[in-house]
Amino acid sequence: MFYAMLALVLLMFFPACNKMETCEECNFSEIRGFVIDTEGTKYISTDDGLFSLSENGWMKESSIMLNYELRDIDLGADENLWAATNKGLLNVFADTLISSSVYELVSDDIRHIDIDDRNNLYLATPAGVSVFYEGQWYDTTGRDAMFLGHPITDIATSSNNFTYVTLLGGGVGRFSANIDGITGATLFDVDWAGLKSNTVFTVFIDDTVQYYGTDRGVAIHYTQFTKWDWENIRQTDGLLSDTVLSIVMDQEKTLWFGTPKGLSRFDGEKWSAYTQAVDGLLSDTIQFMAVDPSGLLWIASPEGFTQFDGQEFIHYLK
Repeated sequence: MFYAMLALVLLMFFPACNKMETCEECNFSEIRGFVIDTEGTKYISTDDGLFSLSENGWMKESSIMLNYELRDIDLGADENLWAATNKGLLNVFADTLISSSVYELVSDDIRHIDIDDRNNLYLATPAGVSVFYEGQWYDTTGRDAMFLGHPITDIATSSNNFTYVTLLGGGVGRFSANIDGITGATLFDVDWAGLKSNTVFTVFIDDTVQYYGTDRGVAIHYTQFTKWDWENIRQTDGLLSDTVLSIVMDQEKTLWFGTPKGLSRFDGEKWSAYTQAVDGLLSDTIQFMAVDPSGLLWIASPEGFTQFDGQEFIHYLK
């Protein structure tokens, strides 16, 4: 009777997971990048190398760890998987490296990467940003060398060809690349734009609308005009925490916000919250999220992966 009551109590507090798969080779403690391809395969770069998760289970791409320290990863429009490393930009599937010994990179120490829908490359390094645009390499250090004064935390490009670089303590730097080079260097900060904090952890872009995760909530910028069309969302509005580490939008235009205190969801009208203690999240610290081709949300944490369909969590443990 006691065990039956215990099972009932656990079921009330933790939604059932109809699948829980363990990765015997996963010894990572730090996640550095996460992406899902068009077939639904999940790739995660860590301090212990590159891992993938598909319908065949976990796989460690062990050869990748032998020569490179992996950082961020991204997929090109041609489905090539690219990894930012300490030795340059690695084409994972082809096992080829783009480095300053051959190409005009500002630095081989690549921390973050973005690839636009035309396969142009944007590489963030401590020495600035290198851009491969329409067959040419360009470099920028941002307005007043702002990319050198603050650690770059994320980089993303909008459909109208503006690239946004988020900075730890420096706000956001924006530029535009074209066949003549890099132009339009602009600063978004608390003095000049609608940001409430210059500590910006991430940027998610829906077409041209920018969503910035900061330590004072989410700043939404609807246009390219620096001073206008900003909105800010805080914990008092429905976020679980004012610190927002990751942002993604699903196919229904629902927004998901990853925080150090759990997962927040906003469908345009109503807020929902999910935590480890109440709802069964694998971890409350959510640093990376992505949506697969079927519309399922995937959450990457130091403990592994979680799949969420809006009702049930399914965990894939490391």
